[in-house]
Amino acid sequence: MRLAIVLAVILVAGCSAAGPAESTVAPTLAPTTAISSAPTAMPTRTPKLEGVADKTQEKLTVWESDYYVYAQVVAEINNTGGDWVEILRPSSEYTIYAEDGSVTETGMFLYAYPPYVAPGEKGYLCDTAIIEGGVAAAAKVEVDVHYRTVNAPGIVLTVSAVKLIPRGEGFVASAIVKNPSSADEVRNAAAAVIIFGANDALLGCTSTNLIENLSPGESKGFETAWETPPLKQSAIKRFAAFAADASW
Repeated sequence: MRLAIVLAVILVAGCSAAGPAESTVAPTLAPTTAISSAPTAMPTRTPKLEGVADKTQEKLTVWESDYYVYAQVVAEINNTGGDWVEILRPSSEYTIYAEDGSVTETGMFLYAYPPYVAPGEKGYLCDTAIIEGGVAAAAKVEVDVHYRTVNAPGIVLTVSAVKLIPRGEGFVASAIVKNPSSADEVRNAAAAVIIFGANDALLGCTSTNLIENLSPGESKGFETAWETPPLKQSAIKRFAAFAADASW
């Protein structure tokens, strides 16, 4: 009995002499550095260029000839935008008013000279009508220009060797028109010569729509059919000629 107690004491002492029990320590984690990213910039859009057709002059001339009263309307359009414009015909119109404000005549421009106008360049509208009521029935005119932006022009005819020819009290013109296209035929073309006075003021125009069948690369001579209003040659300071495909 004493031996058993002694053995128990020895066993207990042996256990007490053992090393301390291992303790588990949780590892200390280094603080995580937050990663920030700059916001993605939206792509910059290139603004679309637009053509802008500003009317800079309009001219009404009324005269009597061969028992008729004629009214000629000429308008100048300046493209102040950044792309080509097409002057729309016959959407572009004019209204002629009498001295009392009543409407004497309305009309449309069948042709534009030229129909396509580059940025910084000018184009013209011209029409001649027979009106009723005498010269006093046409006191002023208002021109309404319609246009649209186009990326590139259609066929652009060229005009050279322009000569003014006295006809009645006004002038007609002769010239040579060329179709510079290498592939496209122009079946019908219109041409006009715009007349300017001092300070580039509009004086009138002479025109024709009787140019036909211009093959690619072909040139043809022509003479205008509608004469200018009565003009003195001394009043003419310069002129500009244009031709355009008049097909519908």
